[in-house]
Amino acid sequence: MRFDGDSLDIIDANNNIVASYGALSGPYGNGPLPEGVWTLSNIIKLENNLYVKDGVGFWGLLYPQFRTERSGIGIHPDGGVRGTRGCIGLTGNASELNDFYNRIHDYIYRSSSCNAHNFINVYVDY
Repeated sequence: MRFDGDSLDIIDANNNIVASYGALSGPYGNGPLPEGVWTLSNIIKLENNLYVKDGVGFWGLLYPQFRTERSGIGIHPDGGVRGTRGCIGLTGNASELNDFYNRIHDYIYRSSSCNAHNFINVYVDY
């Protein structure tokens, strides 16, 4: 995936955009997500949480692949007050949020093996 501050794009092996979602990061806390490569290896559904928008909630924890003081950063719907504390907040409607969740969840857990687990690199470049 690729995040540029305005959209989060799912890209294929040939660097083609497969899907694109409106997204933002910051300005609260320590500001926007630091540039670099982050890894997403899990995504879970949530209910009754700040990470719910239009009835759709999920959380995917991002792990930096570089040194940073930042932690507890993830991808989630941008519910409540517009903006995040450094996470990637998806700004789309329920249909777009469900589409994102399903694509990412299916990719991470696509193997039939119970132990199968894929990860996704998220390239952040403003």
